[in-house]
Amino acid sequence: MNSDSVYGLSDFLFAWYGKIQRVKPPAVDPSVTLPPILAEWYEFSLGSEHPLTFDTRCLAPTRLREESGHTKFWVESQGCWEWAFRRDSPDFPVYFRDPGDRYWKPAGVPLAGFLIAMAVHEAVQGAPCVAYSSSVTAADLQRILAFVAQPGISAPEPYGTAIYLSDGLLAEVEIFDPGDFGPPLTEDRYMVTLASRNPQVLGEATAVAPNAKWRLDTNE
Repeated sequence: MNSDSVYGLSDFLFAWYGKIQRVKPPAVDPSVTLPPILAEWYEFSLGSEHPLTFDTRCLAPTRLREESGHTKFWVESQGCWEWAFRRDSPDFPVYFRDPGDRYWKPAGVPLAGFLIAMAVHEAVQGAPCVAYSSSVTAADLQRILAFVAQPGISAPEPYGTAIYLSDGLLAEVEIFDPGDFGPPLTEDRYMVTLASRNPQVLGEATAVAPNAKWRLDTNE
């Protein structure tokens, strides 16, 4: 896995949501460095007719402040996690922490990788057609990924997911751990979420792993 993608941010947003009119964001505080890729995100989010985030959100440009070298710019909506970037490297590395913690930890991705990964993650959350399974075998997972037919990208820490995207289909994958809620597994199982704007595409994707006990949802 890596933090790069065959898609750029604008490529993905246009492919998933259609053409978005870019709107210039408000100016940031003079003490804050606004990375070009984050400025691009603001332009798209302000110009989009559809929300681009659902269970996390980007702070407004006017709320950005640098503290001890970190500029917090993204938060989990339930207040569990927050992310910041540093400007002391040209790729603006991203860090995360629990809001109650003092110190930041590396999120494992640069800012550009963070934004494309979160754009895909949030698109999955708001997709009109979604299929979910927590019982995908390794063999079925390979069939699903062959159907997606694109290399994966890593989600930022603390999320442990791998993200896959192709034309019309998104996938999020992580190892399933039953924890205290069930007996130990005899082989690896994966939690897989598939999302599409087209129910036919979603149906074709789930059909390659019919034993996965898919749960289908619609957000329309």
